Amino acid sequence: MLCFKAMKLIIDQLVTKLLNALTDRQRAVVEKRYGLKDGNVLTLAELGKSFGVTRERIRQVEASGLNDLKVFVKKGELNDFFSTVTSHLKNFGGLRREALLVADFKFLVVDPQAPNLINKVRFLMDLVEYPKYSPEDDQFHSYWYLSPE
Repeated sequence: MLCFKAMKLIIDQLVTKLLNALTDRQRAVVEKRYGLKDGNVLTLAELGKSFGVTRERIRQVEASGLNDLKVFVKKGELNDFFSTVTSHLKNFGGLRREALLVADFKFLVVDPQAPNLINKVRFLMDLVEYPKYSPEDDQFHSYWYLSPE
């Protein structure tokens, strides 16, 4: 199994490989929705305005792109990433507050100032759809968890 230190380089390579598989429009939408280039995550409405289309159209383009990328998941090309993150969460009882998980990644990678690393991690984790994500609310911080399935 890979360690987080080696994973940083693989994350950049994986994200680049995945984005290159998309159409130009899909790539632009996904990059901006996840903040993969500049760290600035845009809403559907913001993207719709910049592209001159409705937010529903942006949602469709994003969904289409993410569905196209599920092929890589089915091929097993994200297995090393998935195994590493799952193993790390298991070491913490299957649950990790997002801020702490981000700190773990930043502490354990070669370059702790790597641009948009957490955005890339979130993007990859959304593709594998496991571990699960729970957003922040009035009672709890945002966190990633392993569900008993």
